[in-house]
Amino acid sequence: MTSATPGVASDLFHKHHVSALIGPACAYSLHGVGRMAAYWNIPIVTGLGDGGEFKNKTDFPTLTRFAYCQCRLRKVFGSVFRHFGWSDLVVIYDMDDIHSDVLGNTLKVGLRKGGYYPYMIQFYESRRGEIENILLDASRKARVMLLILPGDILRLFMLAAHGLGFPQSGDYVFMDVQLFDFPGKYWGNHRWWVVNMSEEQYNFTWCGREANSPSAALSGFQRCLVNFFVGAFHDAVIRYGLALNETLTLGDDVTEGRTVTRRMWDLTLQGVTGDVIIDDNGDRDTNFAIQDMNMTTGEFQIVAHYWGANPGYTPVEGRTIHWPGPLNRAPPNAPRCGFTGQAPVCQEEEGIPTYQVIIVSLLAVLVMGLIVAFLLYRRISWERDLRNMAWRIQLADIHFHSVRVGSLKVSRVELEDGDNDEDDAMTRQCFTQVGVYQGNSVAVKKTQLEKLDLTRKVLLEIKTMRDIHHDNLTRFVGACVEPGQIYVVTEYCAKGSLQDVLLNDSIKLDWTFRVSLLKDIAKGMAYLHQSPVHHHGNLRSSNCVVDRRFNLKVTDFGLPSFKRPQVVGGTDDDQHGKLEKLLWMAPEHLAKVRAAGYRVTGASQKGDVYSYGIILEEVTLRSLPFEICRGIMDVEDILDRVIKRQSPPFRPKVREGEAPQAVLTLMEQCWKDDPEMRPSFETVLKAIKAVTSGKDANLVEALITRLEEYASNLEDVVEERTKELIDEKKKSEMLLYQILPRSVAEQLKRGQQVVPEAYDSVTIYFSDIVGFTAMSAASTPMQVVEVLNDLYSEFDSIIDAHDVYK
Repeated sequence: MTSATPGVASDLFHKHHVSALIGPACAYSLHGVGRMAAYWNIPIVTGLGDGGEFKNKTDFPTLTRFAYCQCRLRKVFGSVFRHFGWSDLVVIYDMDDIHSDVLGNTLKVGLRKGGYYPYMIQFYESRRGEIENILLDASRKARVMLLILPGDILRLFMLAAHGLGFPQSGDYVFMDVQLFDFPGKYWGNHRWWVVNMSEEQYNFTWCGREANSPSAALSGFQRCLVNFFVGAFHDAVIRYGLALNETLTLGDDVTEGRTVTRRMWDLTLQGVTGDVIIDDNGDRDTNFAIQDMNMTTGEFQIVAHYWGANPGYTPVEGRTIHWPGPLNRAPPNAPRCGFTGQAPVCQEEEGIPTYQVIIVSLLAVLVMGLIVAFLLYRRISWERDLRNMAWRIQLADIHFHSVRVGSLKVSRVELEDGDNDEDDAMTRQCFTQVGVYQGNSVAVKKTQLEKLDLTRKVLLEIKTMRDIHHDNLTRFVGACVEPGQIYVVTEYCAKGSLQDVLLNDSIKLDWTFRVSLLKDIAKGMAYLHQSPVHHHGNLRSSNCVVDRRFNLKVTDFGLPSFKRPQVVGGTDDDQHGKLEKLLWMAPEHLAKVRAAGYRVTGASQKGDVYSYGIILEEVTLRSLPFEICRGIMDVEDILDRVIKRQSPPFRPKVREGEAPQAVLTLMEQCWKDDPEMRPSFETVLKAIKAVTSGKDANLVEALITRLEEYASNLEDVVEERTKELIDEKKKSEMLLYQILPRSVAEQLKRGQQVVPEAYDSVTIYFSDIVGFTAMSAASTPMQVVEVLNDLYSEFDSIIDAHDVYK
């Protein structure tokens, strides 16, 4: 009848001219009829209409509801949850039962409005065999469960929960919604717990039920069990009649539906359904009772109220809830170990299972064993590498050959080096020792030592040198440590030293080339300062060498045990050469070395930076250090001025404009008197990069660019040279024809052998100039030349006339 209800209402109004409508109860029908009544302006009362949308009296201004509204249940449950501190909920509702389905969806929407977000589980008849799995799924989300189910299905759920041990644990709460105190086909029989049930199985279920007290209005009726909604319609008709009488008494228009409707609102009366409280919105304020099982009588008893007129959880004095489980108290919102028992606090307290402890322990022992084995292996390998003598070279294994200065470009300072007599003899003859070891060219340097003990300190120095690999540091090849033959063998760089390149005027160096060279030094030194070698101590332009690829490398570093301090003395040349080397030394070290009679060496990272500043001056001026000062001072005077550390400090003179400003600034920073004010080589690299505007200066790239420029003009040069060659060839042919017969000349041009010609008769003519000696003595040289020229010209004319040749 739901689809026909609006039509029936229309007939009643238009044909029978009714002044009010009683019903309908169904919410679907009430939607249309309620709006029609508002349009007709007639009152409409109902004993149900439990949808939440009917609270909107803008759409339903003449509607009054005398039954409960399911929308109030969210407030009832909310008051219980707040009282016990519960927030995680599960709602299980039966989709096959219309009343359970509607109530379940109402709670889902309503609870969310109240700030609760239940985990919703839908039950179907087809899932009867899955009840235990449904409960297990619910237990992983919450311990408070709302069961919106018909009575027979509810019984199955409670039996399954008992089988799972949920009630015995005392951690679960099950809430059943029974709106009326009588069984029926709408909600099913909820009194099953009194039959065939043990105490444990029924002592944990609550009921939420509408609470109504007996009413005097029932006195005129035969006492019997009736449907609540029938009683609600009875109360609605009675109240409409009272409102109509009141309107007539006051003399108001009874056809004004809104006026009659307002007289049914905001009042209380006794009805067959108990106290009927209609609020000022035309809806019934319903009271609810929260019931718990009485363990003595086996019946449910009221333990708390929710009063519609005074909302909130109100416990009944003298009654307490019987909580199942060993602690007999309300369960917390969530178990201490979490819903799945995996909370970290419980994992810590319960400890790790024995097998896991064993596995973890074994893994820990294994990992520790592997770490110890790895460290031990690395230590053994390191010691084995330290004692590895693969670096040791026999002098006989090196094949020496002499290389002239023209190809090796031995530096000027090296030629004056007095480190050893044998080298002095060779360098003064403009020769140096270069050898071939295992197919590679090597540089062989003899030390001043006569004997070297291979102590652990010496072996560590050698291992450090073997471990250094950098493009801008010469590679350590090995050493010869036989008594009287202490040599250091390093990588050989064929292009000579930086000093040689700078002093060679035939080499054109623009600032791209120079910056590339400076950057290579800084890169090598930056790596060296980060290595165990820590510093160079003898950095100068003659210790910077260039290989065949124009890659600059720093050499003569490390191996302090192979070196010993120089002693200034000997011949003047020896003394000058040794003092010359000190021009690169930082003043803080120079003073100490000089005070000790040149028997100690001074070295530090900041000292290397100072030496780099002196190299900057050499590269800028393409000269030896302190070149401008050398015109008025000798080397010893220059060293004296540097050692005094006067203010301003004495340094090489470089004019403005000789180099880019960034280079001049870097130069001054590098040779500052205070070592701490000097930059590191990492800072130096950044400053050099600024010289090229952030671009990487590369010597090889600069060479390639220059070659490309040469190649662009190559065609013109070739064409010009070809033309000159053709002209010269023509001149050669003309001269050849003048000297030799044409037949002979043609054969020679073709590269053929000249074939002799045979004649039957020949005449050999021999001429002599009589008195030529006397004539020559009496004549000038030019006169003699003129006479001979005229004579031979006459001979040639005669020969041409008679088909002969001389």
